[in-house]
Order: sequence, then C-alpha cells, then structure tokens
Amino acid sequence: MEQAGSRWRLAIEDGDEIEADLVIGADGVNSQARAAVAGEPPSYVGVTLIAGEIKHPLPGS
Repeated sequence: MEQAGSRWRLAIEDGDEIEADLVIGADGVNSQARAAVAGEPPSYVGVTLIAGEIKHPLPGS
C-alpha cells in the first residue's frame, strides 16, 4: 500500500493493483494498513474496552 497523490494504491495478493480514495484497515492490532500510514508500531495507551451487563425483565415475563 502506498500513497498516490490524494489516493492510495494497493497491491493485492494475486498481483493486481487497485487505487482507492479511502482504505479501511480492519485487520487487527498489528494492521498492515496502519503500519503503512503511521509508520510506527501500536502502543498500549490505556483502557481499550469496558464491558457490562444490564439485566432487565422482558415485557410480559
């Protein structure tokens, strides 16, 4: 993946190349897309998830 003016050029595994206005990197914490844009590895900066459970009776139960 490399920037081509205001667009991005991506090399696909099968050898094809495409250009796009927007690339969404949804490939996890060690994202190849993030590495191409940020140029540095991710670092932990605090809480990443807060989960909870709310029990509420269903109507008619």
